Amino acid sequence: MAIQSSPLCTLPLELLVEVALQVALLRTPAGPPSDIVSLLLSCKEIHDSLSFAHCATLYARIYQSNFDIRAPRRRMDSDDLHAQNYAAQLRKCCIALKRLRRGDLESEFLQDDLWTAWLMALENDGKNGEQLDWAGLDDVLRRFILEKLWEVHEPDDWPQESAVNALAIWLFWYRLSSDKLYALSNEQRSAILELVRPYALIAPRYPSFHAPDCHFVLPMRPDRALLTERQKVPTPHGFWPLYRIPEDHSVKHYGNQLYITEPLLALGAQLLFFTLYWQPLIIPPNMPANRADAESRGRTGVGETRADLEEYNASSPVKLLEKGDWDWDRDLSVEEREREDAPRWRRGMRSPSARWECDYNRLIGCVDPYRPRPMFVATYEFGTLTGLWKGLHLSPHPEQYFAAVRSVNFPADFSAENPHVFMHPVYLQLREHHSISPARRAPCGGKPNDNDDGINHAWLPSSHELREANGIVRLRDLQRLSEPAAVYETYVEGRKNSHDPETCNVCVAKQKAADAILTAKVERHQKKASGGASPSHGERELENTRSSISAVLGQDVDNLLGDVLREDSPSSSEDDDYEGEYTIGREVTCVGVQDIIITGETRPHHGDAWYHFQCYGRIRQWDGLVALVRVPQRPPGHFGVYIFRGYIVGGRNFVGSWRVRTANTLAIPLEGPFIMSRVE
Repeated sequence: MAIQSSPLCTLPLELLVEVALQVALLRTPAGPPSDIVSLLLSCKEIHDSLSFAHCATLYARIYQSNFDIRAPRRRMDSDDLHAQNYAAQLRKCCIALKRLRRGDLESEFLQDDLWTAWLMALENDGKNGEQLDWAGLDDVLRRFILEKLWEVHEPDDWPQESAVNALAIWLFWYRLSSDKLYALSNEQRSAILELVRPYALIAPRYPSFHAPDCHFVLPMRPDRALLTERQKVPTPHGFWPLYRIPEDHSVKHYGNQLYITEPLLALGAQLLFFTLYWQPLIIPPNMPANRADAESRGRTGVGETRADLEEYNASSPVKLLEKGDWDWDRDLSVEEREREDAPRWRRGMRSPSARWECDYNRLIGCVDPYRPRPMFVATYEFGTLTGLWKGLHLSPHPEQYFAAVRSVNFPADFSAENPHVFMHPVYLQLREHHSISPARRAPCGGKPNDNDDGINHAWLPSSHELREANGIVRLRDLQRLSEPAAVYETYVEGRKNSHDPETCNVCVAKQKAADAILTAKVERHQKKASGGASPSHGERELENTRSSISAVLGQDVDNLLGDVLREDSPSSSEDDDYEGEYTIGREVTCVGVQDIIITGETRPHHGDAWYHFQCYGRIRQWDGLVALVRVPQRPPGHFGVYIFRGYIVGGRNFVGSWRVRTANTLAIPLEGPFIMSRVE
């Protein structure tokens, strides 16, 4: 049928776009803007004027109205976010949402569509979540896990680690809410637990970290990389320590290629496993009511009381994250809205996507331990670990665990009883301490000729003594008492640290780079004007500066120079008031933190119930991996020294694997998963 002319053709294009936008947003905003199709078919002239190829502005505005855009504005260059990019993202998301809505688990585009859904989740402040609701994503994920997670699993093959499996598990956990968790039948809950159990428990096969925990200094230098290759130990699951295969997935995102690695399957499996596994502990009827009651009965040793179990049962140690709603920001003040609209991440942001900033940075920057990640991109938010943390860890039966670890084939009897796991509650009161440049920081632990940076002591030297008093932690080498101690300042929310831009190595290096660049630019213009060809003093100075700054920062300076060049002023000093914030994205606000260590212990009443422990730890700057060494105190009980290693996920859950301390750094240790969250 011929397309007839429409009276709307007489409108100026600007008004026609406004009409089309209102039509597109007329009904429910979830799903593709299908109502605009009728308008496009009203006449050929309108069709041509408002076509995707000719009117990117219209489709960009539809996207900006119906999808979340704050996170990409924080994470991407403004040059990559113009009308054509937003329009391209609208087309990509709508195509993926429509395919997901069909629920075809055999679709050749399923992995691509799950990548789109995962990036929408990482950018979600409420609108993206409703779009994924429209697509029926929850049902697709549930069916995929129940029907496809082990699809290539033969009777004697281990379950596969793949990008599509990782995306499905992470999205399923991310999308969970209390209501959705409650709606799962017991049969579905049990089935999913059994399917993710191998991923969550068998650490020597499924890595929970972006690089092995034996490394603290990353990226690896060539000499260390050579040592690593020589000392790898063959196992039925590959070489140990377990290195992920560095793989960048090239994903189309806002019209550009985004290079990103899939989320750690084992880490997502641990989150999902604990979410489904946890349930309140049973309180025996004859249990003492509290500590006083226990002592009156002559029970003076470590043991639980009814009060202890009621405290533990009050909430799950797994914190499901809020997903926002369509108008989550409607009640924000003008100042709060300006903060949320800032071009970079800042502490105190309330948007759901802001909790995932560090997780996103790990996925795009921590792919290959042999390759530097972007400088000044944060993988850990200052102050996160300070406070009381509650959780649990699972201890697998040692003989059953190592039988599975040594098995080339997937054990036919792998189940909830093999390896059997024992649950142990965890409480830790933690404090965070920062080394402020140019102060001396603690060296890395380990031995020079060993492929290990001292994970047995949380990457700290075993010869160092740690003392904490009056808001200061000092680490002194007992074998070199003449050397000054490494000094760390205890982090307190809202309190300024001792950072001074005049003495901070990074600030001085940055200013030196800016000065050298400016000098080189001026002399380059002068040389061009005079027709000179020899290298100028400014260019030689720039090259010297490049070398010296690389030595100060411990990696190539090109990224730093790029950040300096992109700033409006080489001496920008925005945010003079210390708020514990630092760079994620394009701009740089240095607060001088060059290293972070953790100290802590169990509170007395928690120790009386679950044993007394002290702990110390460190955070790996490259990817934000946290290592905590927990040492039993009085009475020692049956626990040894455990090292908890994991990431803060979504700003709230500390999840990963614990391991026992072993003298042989090349031996595969006993491991098990753990989860903790801060008691708020």
